[in-house]
Amino acid sequence: MALEVIDGTVAVATLKRSNGKVAIYETIAFRTADGAERRLDKVVVAPGVAEALQPGVEGRFYGYSAIDHKGLIGVRTKDGRAAFAIPSGNERILLMAAIAGALCS
Repeated sequence: MALEVIDGTVAVATLKRSNGKVAIYETIAFRTADGAERRLDKVVVAPGVAEALQPGVEGRFYGYSAIDHKGLIGVRTKDGRAAFAIPSGNERILLMAAIAGALCS
C-alpha cells in the first residue's frame, strides 16, 4: 500500500454516494501551496474523514492507494481538527469469500 501526504486546500469534493460506513467521492481536488492542483478520482473515505472534506478546508490530507482502490485515511486541518479512519468493506467481502472457498474445498 502506497501512502501520500497532500498539503493544501480542498477545491472540489464531489460526493458520489455514502452510507454509514463509507463515502465514495467521484473527485476530490486540492490546491497546493505552490498553486498546483492535485486531483484524486474515485476516492473512498471513512465518514469521520469525509466530514472535513468541504471546499475551502485547508490542511494536511493523508491518502493511500492499494491494489484495487484508493482513498483518504486522515486529515489534519489548519485550525487543529483531525480525523483518521480506514474505510472498510472490501476486507469483509474478502473474508467471506475466503471462508466460502475453504468450506467448498
